[in-house]
Amino acid sequence: MPLQTDDLIEKLTKREINWISAYMNMRETESILDTDSFSLREKKLKVYALANDSNLKEIELLKHQSGDRLLFESELAWINKNDSRLLKWIAYYWAKAAKGAGRLSIKAGGTEIVYENFIFAIDWWPVNLENKRMFINQAKSEWAQILQNDRKLAWLDIKNQSQIEWAWAYIRESMKDYVNWKDYNPTSTEEMYLDILSIFDMWDGNPAELREHQSKLKQAWAQQKYRANLHKKKKKQSTYVLSTETKTQLETLARVNNVNLNQMLEYIINQAFKNSKRGQLHDISATDNNIPIQ
Repeated sequence: MPLQTDDLIEKLTKREINWISAYMNMRETESILDTDSFSLREKKLKVYALANDSNLKEIELLKHQSGDRLLFESELAWINKNDSRLLKWIAYYWAKAAKGAGRLSIKAGGTEIVYENFIFAIDWWPVNLENKRMFINQAKSEWAQILQNDRKLAWLDIKNQSQIEWAWAYIRESMKDYVNWKDYNPTSTEEMYLDILSIFDMWDGNPAELREHQSKLKQAWAQQKYRANLHKKKKKQSTYVLSTETKTQLETLARVNNVNLNQMLEYIINQAFKNSKRGQLHDISATDNNIPIQ
């Protein structure tokens, strides 16, 4: 028994419904259906309504045509619809690489909205299936390369709230002229972390400048940790100018006592201070008046 129109429509996949309803809508209104304006059920009802003015043969033909335009689900499986970082990048990649691909752009919003809009965008893209396949394979390859480069930011710890908040504030200041900040509005540590990665994912300038920004971020965090550690230990960073001979002597003493220069210098000062309290410190004011102390 041949399929009835109702049976055929019910057997259509979500992507086929999106594609056919957009096609039929464009035929009527000369504009592409806004994919997130209607629920799947509403789209089905639209296909039903339009099918009343058509016939089963046209619906079957459109299903066949959609098969010539839609990539296999397996080819899109690497795009995780819950991965906000990946979806930010795929929307950016689409806008950059698929220029002139039609009037459809990927709307911002929750991960599901971005995902659905991207899938619809590439399904509706009026090029042959091989071109779509080349595009999606290239995107997959470039995303894999981006993930390989994550080791450069491996020191960022998503569980370290103070670090992520500091890094976000630092990037907001140091890269304020490089980023469209309207695209970023994190409300949690996890979102800040993902947005930091996204900013580097979508870097559109010189790769050497990107590496420089990443390097400066890491160096600045090392300095931040160092200062915090000094504060915690109630220490203050100081700079003293010593003669070459005195510096050599200090290094020798540190090596013999198996300590670093800071520890050796602190020990010598503490001992001298104790001696001064016991009246055992000699007058050294005349030994070398040319040693400046900063």
